[in-house]
Amino acid sequence: MHIITINGIRAYLANPVLSQNIHIYETLNSTNEEARKLEQGSIIIALSQTSGRGRHGKSFHSPSGGIYMSLVLNNCQLSTVNRQLTTPAAAVTVCNVIETVTGNSCKIKWVNDIFLNNKKICGILTEAVSGAVILGIGINVTANEEYAGIFNSDIPENTHNRLIAGIINSITSDTWLENVIPEYKKRCFILGKQVKYGETTAIAVDINEFGNLITEKPDGTRDVLSSGEVSVTL
Repeated sequence: MHIITINGIRAYLANPVLSQNIHIYETLNSTNEEARKLEQGSIIIALSQTSGRGRHGKSFHSPSGGIYMSLVLNNCQLSTVNRQLTTPAAAVTVCNVIETVTGNSCKIKWVNDIFLNNKKICGILTEAVSGAVILGIGINVTANEEYAGIFNSDIPENTHNRLIAGIINSITSDTWLENVIPEYKKRCFILGKQVKYGETTAIAVDINEFGNLITEKPDGTRDVLSSGEVSVTL
């Protein structure tokens, strides 16, 4: 095990080689933007972001006290199917690590949001760039007046680093992309519920092997959604 230190607190990485590629900043505009400048295998961690980005160009509020990180994955090592599973696999990883470290059980809102106690605490942004895939993860650790967090008040010592190390260790393991969809479906709380996307209202009935959402409309026809926003109506 290799030790990294963030904010004076130690965390443990399973692979000592990883520590050579970790870049830690007090603040950045965006970890995903910084990741574009770095080589494959790099990991960027910021304690706050001034211009954090979410999906579809939305802003991602990133106050100090959260976890903001991006990993530059090797696109050549990911098959076409595995690239499609990057976001679902990251969602499952974040849920598992949060549960292991804090005891809190999280749920997933298709496709990239993590919820705790019916409130969003994490967003994931996956971007394809030349020869690589950038995986961005932003977690609200502490709640405030505007945003939910893993904790409403005091955070146990070393929690940030245990979460960071747990996520890195999982994503860089050889088994990261195994058994993704069954685990994703177990945690996805919109399955079986009525959802709306665009002008369409349907029931979310399944998630296929590529991480696409399958919905069934009142007339019995089905849609296969690979991206986009859905809202739960019932």
